[in-house]
Amino acid sequence: MPTATLTPADPAASPSAPPLRRYELSTTGSAEALMRVIGLIRRRCGEVVALEFRSGDRHRPPVLEVAVAIDRDRGRTLALRLAALIEVTAVREV
Repeated sequence: MPTATLTPADPAASPSAPPLRRYELSTTGSAEALMRVIGLIRRRCGEVVALEFRSGDRHRPPVLEVAVAIDRDRGRTLALRLAALIEVTAVREV
């Protein structure tokens, strides 16, 4: 009898899935920065697909990299909204 394996759906593989956008955010290193970023993405109806945080040191700021599946209309202004958050000092779409 054949067996089936279930794997999570890849949002980039489905033609009806929202496009994937990747951002690199410089932050103040505040513990609230991560929560504010995720909260904003969720309010804009985006789905966090990947998230990586690298703490900074005296030579570089803390960096938060996030990949978001979000529809084109809402994703168009997401970078501006992320940049307006208190603990975010810079946003770059990669």
